[in-house]
Amino acid sequence: MLPLYLTLKSLHVSLALVSGALFALRALWSVTGSSWLKRPWVRVLPHLLDTLLLAAGLSLMVLTTQWPQQTPWLAAKLTALLAYVGFGSLALRRAASVRTRALSACLALLIFVYMLGAAHRHSVLSWLVWLLYCNALIYLNGVGFFSCQRRYCRHLVSSISSFIADSPGECLSG
Repeated sequence: MLPLYLTLKSLHVSLALVSGALFALRALWSVTGSSWLKRPWVRVLPHLLDTLLLAAGLSLMVLTTQWPQQTPWLAAKLTALLAYVGFGSLALRRAASVRTRALSACLALLIFVYMLGAAHRHSVLSWLVWLLYCNALIYLNGVGFFSCQRRYCRHLVSSISSFIADSPGECLSG
């Protein structure tokens, strides 16, 4: 079962990244009015990729028996997927003005990044978990952005650290 899980997960992650990059490119073409958006492969490839992505995701869900009603981060990711599809549709063809298409594309890409974070962190808070953890560590070292008490930050660090797989030093470096 482990080799199948790792294969499906790698496929799902790869397809998600390719699908997101292709969406960003298509959104750029939509905003700039490029003729590339009308090419046959640009119209067919996203549907093929997204179908495979959905099939890999559903297979992972069944294989790991993680259901949205029992797994909050998965429910949040699937809800965000609906919003992503809606804003993506506006960005690529439904919005009348270039400004609305550009705004819809930006919102869709932000939602896409949220979905990546929710899946990566297995948390509804997505990347916010990492940001809170890093800010609390920075505050404890004397240069924090939050005006909270040190005791609160220590508690925050200890409660969030179970969600974080990275070493604490990564937050402060770079």
